[in-house]
Amino acid sequence: MGIFSGRKQQRHALVFKDHVIRYVGSKRADLKTIQTFGEVYLPPGLIHRGKMVDKEGVKRILESQQGEWECKKNSLVQLCVPDSQILIRRHEVAATVPDEEIKGQLYIDAGDTLVLPFEDPLFDYQKLSENDETKELLLYVSKEKVMNEYVQLIEQMGWQPNAADLTTACSYRLFTEQGLLNDHPVTISVQFDVSLVNITILASGKPLFSRTWPLSYDEERWEIRNNELRWMLDADALKAEIQTVLIEVEKVISFYQYSVLKGEITIEKMLVSGDMVAMNVIVEECALFFQSMKVISQLEFTDTYVPARYYDALGLMLRKEVR
Repeated sequence: MGIFSGRKQQRHALVFKDHVIRYVGSKRADLKTIQTFGEVYLPPGLIHRGKMVDKEGVKRILESQQGEWECKKNSLVQLCVPDSQILIRRHEVAATVPDEEIKGQLYIDAGDTLVLPFEDPLFDYQKLSENDETKELLLYVSKEKVMNEYVQLIEQMGWQPNAADLTTACSYRLFTEQGLLNDHPVTISVQFDVSLVNITILASGKPLFSRTWPLSYDEERWEIRNNELRWMLDADALKAEIQTVLIEVEKVISFYQYSVLKGEITIEKMLVSGDMVAMNVIVEECALFFQSMKVISQLEFTDTYVPARYYDALGLMLRKEVR
């Protein structure tokens, strides 16, 4: 065993959102060796729609928490990329393209057979299948400038980034670790966060289609007091917002089930997670709205004392594959 093997086993999971930064530190990638966790709620505007508006302000907040979170210099850090900055696409390349040249081919295809809404893409991918003519890929595309800002921030803190992940993949990983999923050919994940809702269709754990629904994060709706976030409006306003989101979820399910799956497969399971207030109300509303679906929620998590709102940081900590 190498002298650095223990260090590589450690997990320092860091999640950035418009409204909060969360951290989970663990000796290994499992729920039983968690050493520390913490969160800092951010004033509106510091991070907006996944983009760092005030990078120095974010850096000062991380510096203020570095000791408490026990994330020392040269720590290997895993981070969640902002949901609103990620596109998921299916794409095919010719079977004659060698695997080591696939990323290069994607840059050639960008703007031609691969249409993207921005000009500086950063690609990651999984190979779904291949035959004699084509290789089918599942692409995760982000803006290079936005991603580089997060990586540079981690490096400026004296840490070393060694993995980046999607919050949906982290959530799914945690549900799986908790033993809440059995046969699940196609599921829908709905993440109700303070600043956005992420709706993702997954097949055997792979995100195939994703849509983010931004929510207003401002002083009229939220107040930070003693590092706690409080909903400023009444319960009726919260329920109305939940209903609006569920209508959008229903549209995504209908589109994917009939336009993509051609009605051949029914989505029967819904995973509900998030850090919105009153998650118990959200879960109840989901079950009432989608009565034909089995709703599985973070309220069923049992194997960790860390609050369920850390769902994506916990799932990121459980990631086995790191550099």
